[in-house]
Amino acid sequence: MKRTSAALLVAGLSIAILAGCSGEPQSEIASTTQTVAQSTITSTTTTPSAPTTTPYVVPEYWMRVNGPRYITVVVPTRYPAAQMTRVMQDVVDMHSGKEGGWHVDIVCGTSAEDASGATLGTSSFALDNLGLAQTGLKSKFQAATIIREGATCD
Repeated sequence: MKRTSAALLVAGLSIAILAGCSGEPQSEIASTTQTVAQSTITSTTTTPSAPTTTPYVVPEYWMRVNGPRYITVVVPTRYPAAQMTRVMQDVVDMHSGKEGGWHVDIVCGTSAEDASGATLGTSSFALDNLGLAQTGLKSKFQAATIIREGATCD
């Protein structure tokens, strides 16, 4: 009888201790979860300021991936060379987490789906050594862009 009473007493104390402890970690977990959620919100709100890493304004353009390693960039007008370079650098930056080489057609249009516009030129860029071999370029992360003389958007 004494063993049973002692066992019940120990079991009862264990349950009481666990019950008392279970309230504390839950509040800690709730505050931890809230802190993580606030941290996530903060990083999300700082994301729009990320373009400040780009020290220039990128002109309007649309892009579509046509297949493995082929992209079409659609622009509303023929941009001067400096602005076209900014567009292509933006395209390269968007793909920087990928690998290989990419070939780009630059066409006139008003949306990513627009396929009827005049071809203004072509470009290529390499993201790694494989990309250098695929494109024939000599340096990574720089687009080699050729705009056709006299090509315009109508």
